[in-house]
Amino acid sequence: MRLAPRRTLAIAAGAAATALLVPVAPAVAGNPTSEQDTSAQFREDITVDGILEHLRALQAIADRNDDTRAAGSPGYVSSTDYIVDRLKAAGYKVTLDPFQFVYNADAAPPVLNVGSVDYSESAISMTFSPNGDATGPLRPVATTGDTTPGCEADDFAGFPAGSVALIPRGSCAFALKAQNAAAKGAVATVIYNNTTGPVNGTLGGVQTHGTPVVGIPRDLGLSLVGSAGQPT
Repeated sequence: MRLAPRRTLAIAAGAAATALLVPVAPAVAGNPTSEQDTSAQFREDITVDGILEHLRALQAIADRNDDTRAAGSPGYVSSTDYIVDRLKAAGYKVTLDPFQFVYNADAAPPVLNVGSVDYSESAISMTFSPNGDATGPLRPVATTGDTTPGCEADDFAGFPAGSVALIPRGSCAFALKAQNAAAKGAVATVIYNNTTGPVNGTLGGVQTHGTPVVGIPRDLGLSLVGSAGQPT
């Protein structure tokens, strides 16, 4: 079995930006005599056409950047530039406050091959899954009668190191299942759903074990249980 989530994980610097801009042509003129005057000026200057102008501009930025303006992406940078430019044009002095955050996204879709069959379309890499390619025999974990599958170290008794762990969803966090598998020598973890639909999960934060983790639908997981030990 080969599993390759191909994720990127980076620390990036960002600047907070608002998606709603007040369409003021010049800066607020004069010196408002009270907060009430300032509020009235803003309310008067906000129009539906002005809001739609900015929404369309931000959507156009997403269209030019792989349909995303997510934090850490080029679309985010372009969105920030747009907002800063419009505010400066309206007479505002703009300050960006940098901060650090973890940015995690797929650099490419995950790859899931069992034997000669490609199941990549059914696989979703877990948010915060470590990068890497992993190859090894597929080994089911806690598949019969266990109400907390993969949640205890004992579930991995006899698990052969160098294998890919196949674990049903349920009863504890995805991260704990993956950590328990990695501690027993798993080179990767595949978690299949315990109900209908895909598994689009998160490991909750940056992982230290370094083994890729993906989720797959229940029917596929159950069928792969019968493929245990299948060579690559």
